[in-house]
Order: sequence, then structure tokens, then C-alpha cells
Amino acid sequence: MFTFAIINIFILSKSNILIILPFFTLGGAETQAFNLAKGLKIKGFNVTVIAFEEKNKKLILKLEEAEISWDVAKLDLSIVHSKSKFKFIQLIKFIFYLRSYKPDYLFPFTYYPNIICSSIWRFTGAKNCYWNQRGMEKIGKNFIEKLAIWQKPKYISNSISGANFISNRHKIDQNKVQVISNGLNVKPAYLSQEDWRKKLNIQPDEKIVTQVANFYPEKNHLYLIQAWKLFTQKYLNYKLVLVGYAPNEIHLNKAKALVYDLGLNNVIFLNSENDISGLLSVANIGILVSSSEGCPNTILEYMHAKVPVIASDISPVKEVLGTNYPYLVDLNNTKDLKDKLDEMVNQTNFDDLFQSYDSILHTKYTNEKMIKAYLKLVSNEFN
Repeated sequence: MFTFAIINIFILSKSNILIILPFFTLGGAETQAFNLAKGLKIKGFNVTVIAFEEKNKKLILKLEEAEISWDVAKLDLSIVHSKSKFKFIQLIKFIFYLRSYKPDYLFPFTYYPNIICSSIWRFTGAKNCYWNQRGMEKIGKNFIEKLAIWQKPKYISNSISGANFISNRHKIDQNKVQVISNGLNVKPAYLSQEDWRKKLNIQPDEKIVTQVANFYPEKNHLYLIQAWKLFTQKYLNYKLVLVGYAPNEIHLNKAKALVYDLGLNNVIFLNSENDISGLLSVANIGILVSSSEGCPNTILEYMHAKVPVIASDISPVKEVLGTNYPYLVDLNNTKDLKDKLDEMVNQTNFDDLFQSYDSILHTKYTNEKMIKAYLKLVSNEFN
């Protein structure tokens, strides 16, 4: 038995794992994929992270710092929605591209990598493909996704809500979806609090509210800005810091245009930052008003930094914070967000709230637990 265990560990440590992402940016899914890649590499696996576009390259910097291999796949994601037969030629080329890595396991993250990799994984030489469900896609099932279902990948979700969603969408038993919660792995702050306040031009009497979220429609930046206008009619010494990358500039431009139209001079836009820990060290309130999440990594980071959280009243958020969390907001009502901000500003003691944050994080959302769960998943292939 002992000898078998040693052989099993040796075989696993020589396995080639490909983690496939849409972009080399730093959203929640990309952060979790990086944590997984780093954890598996430490355990001795040969890990390569592949994306279809570089975009702002923030993730590439982290991968190179951790000495993790990466590559850009020559495949245009728009082929998913193409009606041309050319997309099948592209898929065949992608099969040969993946085969060149001699993969044992494929771990795609988010919708497009999930459907593309799951549709062709049996031709790549991999032992298995693990579909990582990270959100709630509001998009019809196209041919490639139907093909992916037929190829029967194994399913992972980072939330019960995500497991429910994908089991209903793909008509599979929910028990076949392994739920592995996000693992929190926070880097120390790079800049000091003083440096961050200088960077943001924050005066001694001013306070900071932030939303750390890339500029996608489901992150509801316009709703947040409209509520902010109501809030700052009374509270003049607060600034809103919006941090995130815009894969499509139109969503960022819409947010900036609304700020201008409302005459707001207390909203700061920052590009995607590596030093989120530093930003959160000077933040007074953290907001996430997303309408679609898997397991909201941003909220975990707020909790770790002891920043009180206001978040949307959706099931994946309530999985983290609890169904009775007092600062959940109705996304159809800007006044509700304004009132929650008002209530939080006038709260003088958050000790009980921060204690609950610590308990939640240490019980469920450690990086060690996440890596252990993925290792167990892969090791079961040999049992």
C-alpha cells in the first residue's frame, strides 16, 4: 500500500497540466487560476497557463515572477459564434496545439475556454478535462457548447449557486459537479498607506469607498455611480475609487461619461492594480454590486483586509456573507445602495462584523484547502 502511494505521487508529480484562460488579465477567475497554477507547481506538476489574448499582460508578470510557463494560443474566440465551417478547421488546429504539450489534464476557466476545451479534449491525449464554472452565463447554447456537453467533461464550480446553474444548463446530476471554494492568497501591500493616499490625492479628512471589479456590464458600474450621486449630496468628504480593467473600452467609457454627466468630481478611475492589498489598506468601505458571480473573489479580499462590505443581494454573495448579512442591496433600487452607504458610514464599530469575516475565511476559503481539493480530484484518476 505504501509503495503504491509513493508510485502514485511520483506519477502525479510528472503530470502535465494545462490551465486555459480567456486573457492574461487579473480578474477573479484569473487570480484563482494563478493560485492553482502556483500551488500545483509547488507540488511538482508541470504546469503551463495558456490564454487566447494577452490584453493588459498583468497575469503574465505574476506568472514569470513565479516561474510558471505561459503561452498565447492562436485561436480567435469569436469562432464560437461563427456560422462558417472555418471554425472546425480552427478547432482542429487547436487540438494539435494542445497535443504538442502532451497534456494529462486540462483545466479551462470561464465560459469560452470551458466550451472550447471541453468540446475537443478527447482528441488531445488528456486523461480528463475539468470544466471550471465561474459565473452564470446569460447566453444561448451554441453548437460548440452542445458538443462540449456530449464530450462529457468533469465539472467543478466555486459555489453551490454555480453548481446549480451548470447542472440545470447541461441537464446533469448536481452531485456530478464538484464544489471547490475559492482559495484566498493575498500578497502584502507594495505601497504604504501614506503613498496610496498621495497617489489618490486623498486629503486627511477624506475617506475612500472602492469597487474592485473589471468593467463588464454585470458589474453594474452605472448603477453604482447613480447611487453615488445620491449619497454624496450629503457626504462631501468621500471619494469613490473604481479599479478594474476594461476588455471592451465601451463599458469604461460609459462609466466615465455618466460621471461627467452627473457633474461628479469625487470619482477616481484606476487601471487594474497588482497592489490591491495596498489600496484596501486605505479603503473605508468595499462595494461589489455585481449581478452575476461564481464565488466573488473581490469580497474575500475585502473581508481579509477588514474593509466593511456592501454587496448585491444575489445567491453567490449570500453563500459567502450569509443570508442575513445586513448590507446586501437591491440592484433595481439605487436608493437602497445609497441608504446602505449611509447606514455603514454611521456605524461606529465593526468588530463583530470583522470577527465573522475571519471565521468565514478560515473555515472555508483558504488557499491550502483549494489546492488540496484539486489534488484529491486529480489523484482519484489513479484509484
